[in-house]
Amino acid sequence: MMTIPKRHPDGTEGKTFFVSTAAESHRFLLQTDRMKNLVIEVLYEYRKTGEFLLHEFVIMPNHLHLIVSVPEGSSLSRVMQLIKGRSSYEAKKRFGIPLTIWQRGFSDDYLPNAEKYASFRRYLLENPVKARLVERSEEYPYCSSFPGVVLDPSPFMSRAKAR
Repeated sequence: MMTIPKRHPDGTEGKTFFVSTAAESHRFLLQTDRMKNLVIEVLYEYRKTGEFLLHEFVIMPNHLHLIVSVPEGSSLSRVMQLIKGRSSYEAKKRFGIPLTIWQRGFSDDYLPNAEKYASFRRYLLENPVKARLVERSEEYPYCSSFPGVVLDPSPFMSRAKAR
């Protein structure tokens, strides 16, 4: 059965989204450091090539949350297809994992303003804390708040703050 890409009334290109996607059957397929590092590698590979802007992320043992902006000429469906497809391919190639890594589809929320962005960012950063993996999100190496993580600035950051 063919999956129909998610569509938004006015398209997804040029917009910012909070995205969630789960491991197949919500299994803990992302619990190892090597799997989480692989997903980070894929995120940065596609960020570097301009497939999307990466604003925030957290990789949990059984799901992934992102805040991304979709460039002109692309779509959120394409962004997620690239991330999930490449990480699945590399997991099978490098680690011999014969399983399907990701559940089909994803959920997303359009972030049209700074308030909504801040709310979803807070939720994303609280994930490892609420799961009792760490006391503060800055302690979780698979979260965008970890020291040294390079991100694209929020599209809602004022020019003064961006400097």
